[in-house]
Amino acid sequence: MRWWSYVWPFARTWWGTIVGVATILLAVYYGPRKMLETWDWYIERFTDSKVCQFLKEHPGEYKMSQDFGENYYQVNYWTPEALAEAVGFGRCRVARSLVRLKQQGRVELLREGWIAK
Repeated sequence: MRWWSYVWPFARTWWGTIVGVATILLAVYYGPRKMLETWDWYIERFTDSKVCQFLKEHPGEYKMSQDFGENYYQVNYWTPEALAEAVGFGRCRVARSLVRLKQQGRVELLREGWIAK
């Protein structure tokens, strides 16, 4: 319980000062990177993965349309507003998630909306 009373005499020597400064420098050097990696993991785990999973499970709906006697399929893609309502997140949160997923190459932006690759 009184570990500080054992460490303090060492910390007051030159070796203790060198060890303390080295520890602080290493914490400043490695700390922010690890913090940002952890933040990215949380964003992926709780937001991006849910949006991407929803897009994979619910691809765009194909509707048969007829134009000038020709039949063709019209695809309805997911807009950020429709995704936000379906997933239960806010529109801005889903839009930021879609941008991150596009940078990772996991979703694709087409004219009308988004689909999973």
